[in-house]
Amino acid sequence: MTIKNPHQRELAGAVSFGRDAKPFTTETRANPTIIVDRHVVIGRGDGGQFLVTVFPPTATHGPKLFDNLKSARGYAGGLRMVHRWAVHEDLGGRNG
Repeated sequence: MTIKNPHQRELAGAVSFGRDAKPFTTETRANPTIIVDRHVVIGRGDGGQFLVTVFPPTATHGPKLFDNLKSARGYAGGLRMVHRWAVHEDLGGRNG
């Protein structure tokens, strides 16, 4: 007798796998690593703004200015998650 989750509907999209079956995944590498050929730098811009730059420069990701550090870190974090680029902060010892 199998025990089912009483909160799950019959066609809720759940998939059961046998012992030898593996779930489908789009990840092809076993251990994804951070790509070191490019990195993102958060620095000071003009007038108290924060500048996010990719080194070496790319045509698709030019330098961007942000009014606050939270937005700059959010954009840099997005680049890190999508492209696996390391993020460095060069703020001169002062944050915010």
